[in-house]
Amino acid sequence: MARPRRNAARASTPTPDHASEYTRKRPLSSRSNKSRKRVPTSPDSDSSLTSLSDSDDEPVTKRARGTKAAAPSVDVLDMEDNELFQSVLRSDGIEEASENWIVAYQGEPHESLAQLVTFLFRLCGCTATITSDEVQDSEHVDDVLERIQDEFAQHLHSQYPIVSRSKSLKNIRKHAALLIKKIFSDASEAELLSDEDFLDTWQQWLLAMSVSSLRSFRHTSSLVAMWTIGAFSHELEQVRENYDVAVRQRDAEAKRQSANRTRLVHTAHKMEQLDSLRESLDAHLDDYVKHVFSPRSRDFDALVRLDCVDQLGSWMKEFPTQYLQEYYLRHVGAALSDPDVTVRLHALRSIKNVLVPEHAIQLVSFSETHKSRMVDMALYDVDLGVRTTAFAVLESANELDMLSNDNRAALAVHIFDLESRIRAAAAAFLNGLLQNHVAAKMQDNTSDESIVRVHCLVKLLSHYTQQLNAGTDDLDSDKLSLIEPGLGRVSVAFEALWDTTDSLHAWKPYIDILILDEGDYELVADEEAVAVEILAMCVHLVKERTDPDSDETAWEECSVYLIHALPKLLAKFSADTPRISDLLFIIPSMKLDVYHETRNMNAFESLWEDLCGHFMRHVEPVLLQRAAEAIKLLALAPMDTNTSNNRLLSLKETVLSLLQDTLHQRQLDTTVFSEDDVHNIQASLARLHALLKKMDVSTLLDDDLIWNQIKALSLRGRLNYPQECQFVALALETLSLYLMWRTKDALLNETKQMDRDDTLLSRRNAVLDVIHSFLDRTSRVQSSALHVALMLYTLFFSIPGKDNSRHYLYMTCPSHIQERCAALFATELHTLVSSYHEHNKSRPRKGTFIPLDSTLLASDLHLFTLAGVYAAAIRVGALNVSYAAPMLSYYAYFSLDFDALCHELVAVMKDDALHSNRGWIVCETILETLKGSFSLFLLFNDDASEAHYISLSRQLANATMIRGPGFSVIQSVDPKAITTLHVAGVQQFISYLHEGTGNKGREPVFFKGMANLLATLLPADAMKIHTTMQQRFLATNIKPEQGAREWEPYFSYEKRLLNLAAKDADIVKEASHYANDSSTQLTMANST
Repeated sequence: MARPRRNAARASTPTPDHASEYTRKRPLSSRSNKSRKRVPTSPDSDSSLTSLSDSDDEPVTKRARGTKAAAPSVDVLDMEDNELFQSVLRSDGIEEASENWIVAYQGEPHESLAQLVTFLFRLCGCTATITSDEVQDSEHVDDVLERIQDEFAQHLHSQYPIVSRSKSLKNIRKHAALLIKKIFSDASEAELLSDEDFLDTWQQWLLAMSVSSLRSFRHTSSLVAMWTIGAFSHELEQVRENYDVAVRQRDAEAKRQSANRTRLVHTAHKMEQLDSLRESLDAHLDDYVKHVFSPRSRDFDALVRLDCVDQLGSWMKEFPTQYLQEYYLRHVGAALSDPDVTVRLHALRSIKNVLVPEHAIQLVSFSETHKSRMVDMALYDVDLGVRTTAFAVLESANELDMLSNDNRAALAVHIFDLESRIRAAAAAFLNGLLQNHVAAKMQDNTSDESIVRVHCLVKLLSHYTQQLNAGTDDLDSDKLSLIEPGLGRVSVAFEALWDTTDSLHAWKPYIDILILDEGDYELVADEEAVAVEILAMCVHLVKERTDPDSDETAWEECSVYLIHALPKLLAKFSADTPRISDLLFIIPSMKLDVYHETRNMNAFESLWEDLCGHFMRHVEPVLLQRAAEAIKLLALAPMDTNTSNNRLLSLKETVLSLLQDTLHQRQLDTTVFSEDDVHNIQASLARLHALLKKMDVSTLLDDDLIWNQIKALSLRGRLNYPQECQFVALALETLSLYLMWRTKDALLNETKQMDRDDTLLSRRNAVLDVIHSFLDRTSRVQSSALHVALMLYTLFFSIPGKDNSRHYLYMTCPSHIQERCAALFATELHTLVSSYHEHNKSRPRKGTFIPLDSTLLASDLHLFTLAGVYAAAIRVGALNVSYAAPMLSYYAYFSLDFDALCHELVAVMKDDALHSNRGWIVCETILETLKGSFSLFLLFNDDASEAHYISLSRQLANATMIRGPGFSVIQSVDPKAITTLHVAGVQQFISYLHEGTGNKGREPVFFKGMANLLATLLPADAMKIHTTMQQRFLATNIKPEQGAREWEPYFSYEKRLLNLAAKDADIVKEASHYANDSSTQLTMANST
């Protein structure tokens, strides 16, 4: 059995974050100041074109960001002087190259070592070649490396082979790792691992390069060193196995009566050689760990730290005896708190791979130390991938009984998380708690286990729901009319559990526990609410998870059972509106054919009666919408058509009768409604509105009397009575729904397409007149009028024509109405933005989700609904693309749903700019958007609003170009338009300075947004913008302060302009010539 390395404790000695003395050779000399010098770069405030290099101005990703300089004259891919490097490029000659190198080493060791070190430089992207003399001169390794660094720094690339995205280098990392492993494997077979000159020389170069100031040298050599550690670890395992075999052979031989003395001596000699080799490998491994792995695991470059964590994870999995020790686990624990997301993710994966029963004892201490940190990552990390992986790690730890009940409970409550992946991960913990509860209850209970399980589940979910509801207010049910109602948080939690275990798939106990509700299974009100919601979701899942092409038995049996159970439940909860609402959700999930198949007409008529009764008894929007959906399905069910038609007709008459009775013989424009009148009108309109949303009952409004009454009710919004606002909004939406159904009928009916429907046109115009009257004056229903106006103009503008002629219903939105809609929408956004901004600032940490309070949640629903129709109007062209600015200015201030709509608007702008020849309008819109967002930054004046402004500018940049591979620009907006945009932006900045913003010193932040719009500029245009900027600054006496922190955004913008201009050699030459002439004139002036 393999033993842990003896020197692991020695390796755990704390070391500074750089390579220290190499004990097996001479001490590595300290890095000279010269070797630490960076390539000179121009300061951000430099305005001289002659000091700029020809560097590319394209952005560089974080993973590949480095010093930019001119390309080297020779590419390592073009050099064929190193067989080892060529083999990893081709990938088909790795074994041959390794064998050739071993053979060559046996003949010319120094020349072969020079080839191996040269291979290392090629992996760094360096064209330097090491000679055999330089390899032998161990005293001057630092001097040689310093010289190579200084030469390479002049032609530095941010992309080097092991991080390159080039197709030719796609697999070079994997192939190079195989080559290193193969070389040391072949060296072991050739008995070269005992050659200290080989191992020491290789180690000395790796250690020296691993502390290089050049990223490519430091990263590549560190990674190769860790591959070497892996190869040594493998060979060490083999040595130990061979040593154990030799020990057994010696002991077996010694026990024989006639022991062979020669064989014993040979075995002892073999053991001595193996022990010596083991000591040597141990010593080298400790040096690599101490001088390379340990300091590089704390490197400032996240990519280097990532490779350290990755390699350690592979060592722990492949060589657990050697690496599942406190010292190495301490590095993994530190990586759990790494600022880089990818490093944290890979650290978790490293633990997940070894968190198995056979290693449980070795990981107990690690679990106790870092358990709280992993729980924290699972609950609060900003990255979803890290959270889900942390849950998976903790699930494995839970299976090994490493978590406390408090840990399990904290994780289980996230069964209600917003993210489905987190709910699925948390379901495993809740299922574990459920199993414990069921097992405890079944010890003294002889009842059906399925009933007990459902009862325990209801108790658990009720407990967690009460915890989440503590201190929160319920959302006003009237606001829910804005959305398509679904079930609550309990349903999404149950769905996650359903996918976790098959023990919850039996549907009958969910019904029985509600019908029984006595004795041990009696439920309190809160638990009944949970049980009803679970039942509704259960029936839905039985339907959704049933394969219609295979077996529908479970769905049919459930539906048959509900024929008699559902009326009992509706009767039991008849006074409980939320429970009735959830029960009505069951009807669309039932297989309604079973009523016909079982010939149970009485039950079908009873369901109709119950449904209509609840529809007329309640006024809550959610219940009405679910009831309307169920009514539509019953009307379409394959039963007695007369029964359904009669029930539906009766329901329609009942809905209108209450409204007509209330309005009978009353002057609707002047009458004063009592509180009961307002309630009756609102209830009638809410029911009519719910029916119109689900089915075509527009014939109810064909009667002129009903139509005129509802229109008159909508006009009462001009009176601005607060108690009437809700039914006025319902009247407006009811009229718009009628127009939509009638328009659909006109478009689908070919006969009506030929005949002009004057009634529809006149009614449409009448509704729009009402809406326009509300848009032009401030009232409590102005927002509802705006919503309806946007919907109708979007609908009628997008009606397709036929035979190159427009449909008679086609209509455009007048320009003054477009302007008014945009202004009102901007007012709505500005009213809400402060509340959202304060809510987001109250987060205790980035990424932590704080539920919106009921007021803000209602605003969120309203905002998203209004923003949705506004974005749709721009997308179809009903609103001009220039009116995207009021919405885009608030990018990142509201919810992710709002931002998703903003992304759609950017896509519309991009299409208009690049494919519809509207680049000038789009550029003008971009500037207006930036001005709006910058105004919000000046209003709040904090880091969050600045980040929102910069993020918006990056999104807007996407509207000006189409990118190709490698950040290349395939197509861009008109250069004159983008140039004018920047010149106008400079003028806007000047206005900020002269007119004042209330935040003196913050105005230059405006250039942070403008800088993100430079990617498509031509060198000449960049120079033009810079010249114009300097001229206007001079004319307005604006003098940017060199070195002043508040002016840094300006100098950064200026530098990027000059970098772009420097790409044109003629401009650089002209600037150089001008600079020389100016210098000559100055000299002559001084002489005079």
